[in-house]
Amino acid sequence: PVIFNKAFITGFTASLCLFGVVLLLRKEHEPVSYLGISFHPGNYSVVLKIGGVILLYLTGFLEVVHQLNAYMTQLGAICIITYSYHLLFVSALNGITWRSKSKGAQKGMYVLNFVSAFLFLIGFALLPVFNLKENCITMQASQAGFLFHYVSVTCFLFIVYTMHKTIQRPDKTVKNHLNLNTVLLSVGLTYLCSIELVLHVLKIKMTPVGGATPPEMIAKLGEFSINCTHVVKIGFPILWGLLALAFLFLGMKKQNKPLRIVALALIALTLLKLFTFDIRHASEAGKIVAFIILGIVLLITSFMYQKIKALLLDNEKKAADDKDKI
Repeated sequence: PVIFNKAFITGFTASLCLFGVVLLLRKEHEPVSYLGISFHPGNYSVVLKIGGVILLYLTGFLEVVHQLNAYMTQLGAICIITYSYHLLFVSALNGITWRSKSKGAQKGMYVLNFVSAFLFLIGFALLPVFNLKENCITMQASQAGFLFHYVSVTCFLFIVYTMHKTIQRPDKTVKNHLNLNTVLLSVGLTYLCSIELVLHVLKIKMTPVGGATPPEMIAKLGEFSINCTHVVKIGFPILWGLLALAFLFLGMKKQNKPLRIVALALIALTLLKLFTFDIRHASEAGKIVAFIILGIVLLITSFMYQKIKALLLDNEKKAADDKDKI
């Protein structure tokens, strides 16, 4: 049975017992020596906390994996839901430890957040696309993986937000490497938005096969590949152009030079992709339209850059005049 089984109840109870011992030791501060070994209650409590968290995580993880293997057959959906559990657990830990004054706990959570977000981007963010591909070639499609991927994305954004807040803490627990953090965040968001665009366009356009014969499955896989290519050629330049304008606006407004550089680099990448890959097999009319779009994008970018720069200079001048008056 779900949850009410010997394995889960045993692991959950053992975890609560470890946390209970931590509560009993919260007022004990004096070290004790026994057989020449020094025993410090504070250090022991830290070990018990870490052990309790690991045991609680593994108890839930094994329960999720066991139940999914018993009730689901699609590997992609199983992996999506399993990593959703991981991100939910990490998000809950962030909420519990956020008010902690321990620098060790804050640094440990920052490292755990970084590793979790990195693993999500390099592997698990793509799983919903592969799960959708699985659904297209089967007549018994399951929506569980697609729905749970929203949980993963929400938890990922919350974890990134928590990392940002940790960097901004007044005690400077984690150093703020502005250039590196800006590049990583903007690249990660661009990558995630690109995957989400592919996923949702395919979700709208693709339908499962009508039969289980190999020719129908092969035809459906071909349709899947063609739709992916269309999204990459048409959707990505539009999305990247909008993201570049958003990054440029924020970079100018927040006076963040690395973000402005990222925006200009993304525009350059978009243009390079447009004229080396997207129009390779396009007609003459298509190439003309592409060049017209290029001119429009460059004009909008130039106008926006100059306009925001003028506004910022005016604000700085007003602020300096007000300071002189005071």
